[in-house]
Amino acid sequence: MATEAGLAIMHWVKQQSLLSEVHTICAAAHESSCRVLEKIGLVRGQFLPDALLLKATGERIDGWSYRWRRSE
Repeated sequence: MATEAGLAIMHWVKQQSLLSEVHTICAAAHESSCRVLEKIGLVRGQFLPDALLLKATGERIDGWSYRWRRSE
């Protein structure tokens, strides 16, 4: 279901928006979420140690950057 939702969002981004790029960070430990981002067309970039803050615990966790860029 996450992949289908992501595909629908990316379809809107590509077909109806004026966005030229989409950026996000995914928790490195959430491998299935990382796979969804790749399936919907985002490209894994840089490993980011301590990139995400878990507000409930104050803990920092590692992440991966992801990006999609519109072709010109």
